[in-house]
Amino acid sequence: MTRALSLLIAVAFIATTLIGCGKGGNSQPTLDQQIQQAMSSSDIPNKVKKLIDIAKKQLDRGDRLGAKQTLGMAFSECEKISANIPNYAGEAEAYANLALAQVSIKQNSDARKSQTKALEALKLIEDPKLKITALTSVAKSQSVVKSPTGEIDTSKVNQLIEEGGKLLDQVDDPTLKVKHICDLAAAFSVMNRKEDVGRLLAIGQSAVDATEDQRKKAEILGQLGVAYTENDQADKAKELFTQAAQACEKLAGDDRNQGYALIELSERMLKSGFAKEAAVVATKGEEVANSIPDASMKYPLKERAQAVIKAGGTPAP
Repeated sequence: MTRALSLLIAVAFIATTLIGCGKGGNSQPTLDQQIQQAMSSSDIPNKVKKLIDIAKKQLDRGDRLGAKQTLGMAFSECEKISANIPNYAGEAEAYANLALAQVSIKQNSDARKSQTKALEALKLIEDPKLKITALTSVAKSQSVVKSPTGEIDTSKVNQLIEEGGKLLDQVDDPTLKVKHICDLAAAFSVMNRKEDVGRLLAIGQSAVDATEDQRKKAEILGQLGVAYTENDQADKAKELFTQAAQACEKLAGDDRNQGYALIELSERMLKSGFAKEAAVVATKGEEVANSIPDASMKYPLKERAQAVIKAGGTPAP
């Protein structure tokens, strides 16, 4: 039995032993309607995040022009974040996430503009606890944004990740700390600093035992699974994804948290190349989501689950 098959069986077993079957629902909003809903939000950083997510869906459907237009809307919203009340951390992180999305659709010129804005906002953050959140995101985006001649500014990436590493101890929340660790590890990986990647990810694993919250534990394990996959350690990633699925199982009876945890895990598994296994987890996630009474939570989750299932093909038995 190969390790890949072992993972498949382990995750499939967990998926089939999670109890509960939900009910069907009504149609979900179109992407145009989702854009309208996003634009109605008064929380501008959250609005930017939603627009980026919608652009990714447009890209998945082959609508590159639509994705570019939506990301253009996100850029315009980023410019408003600190217009009245300064929120430089939120501004820097939003621009960095936007730059990452723009790179993914090869809008390199736009990505450079967003990254420049992210760096400008980063310089204005004084609180170290706020700065680490923005800095790790900016370091990650800096590691993929290319100059007009197609080069990455490695000296700038190294500067950002060194500064970020010094601020990690300022973060108390284990889930957030692991997010920062994974962002820094991604930047280290681009710099081919394997020892630093290994050191950071080992610190991240220690956070698993530091939390008893099963949703947070599933999120931490899923983030680490992606990070290990990106660093060519698929066997370790498989182990962590299986542990994350076990944490999701312990959320049975809490449809909202279990649905979110399962679908977030399935997306991370799909990103890491475990498409069939991801489809198993997403199928269970959609089933659980059907039991969530709030339609505004239910249908976005179902759509995310269906995207994973479609990408993964028929779920494994």
